[in-house]
Amino acid sequence: MKVLDVIRDGSSPRIRCSGKYGIGSEGNLSGRVLKEALEVALLAHGDSVSEVVVDYSDADYEWGDAPNWSTSPAIRRRLAVRFVASKANREALSTLLAKTGFDRFIQVEVSEETQQS
Repeated sequence: MKVLDVIRDGSSPRIRCSGKYGIGSEGNLSGRVLKEALEVALLAHGDSVSEVVVDYSDADYEWGDAPNWSTSPAIRRRLAVRFVASKANREALSTLLAKTGFDRFIQVEVSEETQQS
């Protein structure tokens, strides 16, 4: 998986991801890529950030815990975190968050673009 870009949307950086998110421990590289992009976005946007949006609508995610720990820089700052999912990966992301208790910190929504397809 790769980070396509980081877009500033008001006080919420939006990190757009694309490609194959490795399954299980193969996803650790994807998690590190996302965590580094998140750290850079938080430094660039400073204290004005209220929420971080991670857009997985173009990512092929099936299973693995990296989406959780990759958001740790935002969670440590007590920022809201939102995952934008596709129809194809919404259930996998929601199940991961629910089973690990991260659903207390991270919300999942389905991309409007994928809802229409």
